[in-house]
Amino acid sequence: MLAGLRKQIFSLKEYIKQMETQTAPEGILQEAIRITSGDRRRDYDHPTPNHQRIADLWNAYLNLRKHPEDDISALDVSTMMILLKIARAAHTPTRDTYVDIAGYARCCAIISEHEK
Repeated sequence: MLAGLRKQIFSLKEYIKQMETQTAPEGILQEAIRITSGDRRRDYDHPTPNHQRIADLWNAYLNLRKHPEDDISALDVSTMMILLKIARAAHTPTRDTYVDIAGYARCCAIISEHEK
């Protein structure tokens, strides 16, 4: 019985030791900092010119609509997401970007059919 108790205590001490040496999972903020400082920063450019390209395309689109004064629709959103991807592709074109554009184009088609 004493040997079994010692074995359990040893196992518990080993478990505690393992738990103390494990690192805590990365927090949301730390992950965001890591991501926006690494590959995405390289792929999308600094946030200011990246977001300015997006804003320029979105403003042009919204002003060129048949009724620019209308509220933004679901179709507008999916179209504007294509423009977001085009703005990113202007800096660094990737296959993933074009797959996303195709996906948003499909969303446009689905929304258009639904609105008929």
